Amino acid sequence: METRTRLKIKKKSIILLILAIIVIVGLSLVLKYYNDLQPVNKQEKKNIEFVLKPGMTAKQVAEELKNKQLIKSRSSFMFYLKTKNFRLKSGSYNLNKSMSVKDILTKLASGKNDAVVLLKFLEGWDMDQVIKEITSKTNNTKEDILKLLKDKDYLKELERKYDFINFDKISDKDVRYSLEGYLFPDTYHIDSKNITVKEIFKMMLDKMEKELKSLNISSSSLLPHEVLTMASIIEKEGKSYEDRQKMVDLFNRRIASNTSLGSDVTSYYGLGIKLNERELTKAEYNAKNKYNTRVIKGLPIGPICMPSKSSIKAVLNPIKHDNLYFVSDKYGKIYFSKTQAEQDRVIANLKKEGKWFIHDNK
Repeated sequence: METRTRLKIKKKSIILLILAIIVIVGLSLVLKYYNDLQPVNKQEKKNIEFVLKPGMTAKQVAEELKNKQLIKSRSSFMFYLKTKNFRLKSGSYNLNKSMSVKDILTKLASGKNDAVVLLKFLEGWDMDQVIKEITSKTNNTKEDILKLLKDKDYLKELERKYDFINFDKISDKDVRYSLEGYLFPDTYHIDSKNITVKEIFKMMLDKMEKELKSLNISSSSLLPHEVLTMASIIEKEGKSYEDRQKMVDLFNRRIASNTSLGSDVTSYYGLGIKLNERELTKAEYNAKNKYNTRVIKGLPIGPICMPSKSSIKAVLNPIKHDNLYFVSDKYGKIYFSKTQAEQDRVIANLKKEGKWFIHDNK
């Protein structure tokens, strides 16, 4: 009887011990959870930019916040987000380590963008336009940008950091701007006009690196410099993805047969004249420089603008066809022809219809 009593007491003690452990563990988890919701550092109020991109998942938001050391725990953040049902809105926000998870989510759900400046670089822009955008919206000068573009040490540093950059290609003395065509066109959020040119270029080069990797550019037989150069030409020459794909195949065949590309947009760039500025004379079309593909054979010495992802993709995925020529009317529509005679007829018809540029014969 005494033995049974002792066994019952022992069993009861074990049960109580297990319950105590469960309670302690439970309380520990609850305490940890509430601690995880507290600020990482109540004294640290320095702003940290957080860009919530459209389509980001809760997991991606938590991952990015943890990487920036703005939250203590990804799982606690996600659980709190789910239970409180916050609806996050894309934008650029200034957060800091003194903010609790509730504070952070409240701000991310507010939609109140903290970005002081939006730098917008459009597809097809050249470096002159890039420089104008930067100098008009930040405290950098044109001289600051030009100096950096000519800084050999900086360019070598970029070659070490980015696989798609070749120092010899971008620093050639005949290249107008070293990073022409290498900066990815997009809208970039910045929270201070005091941002440096290096910081701006880093954002744009990082984005280019990401996009090139997504397109698997390393599988191409062309060098990255050649891909970007070709992409910049078709960016200016064609509007539709299919037209650009056909242009690439045509240009590839011309290059293989040692025939000049004859791209008017390279003639303009070689002279530093904008396409919408004025029409070139015949003499200007035949000007000798390493960009003018009416004169040289093969690709120009470098890109002539910032190509879009679509144009880069077109270079990597050309459409085979048997046309040897193409022209554009003054509205940008492309006409492909198999022979020079056929193209001449196309041009004659365009002139009759008032769709052709009238060039100065001087």
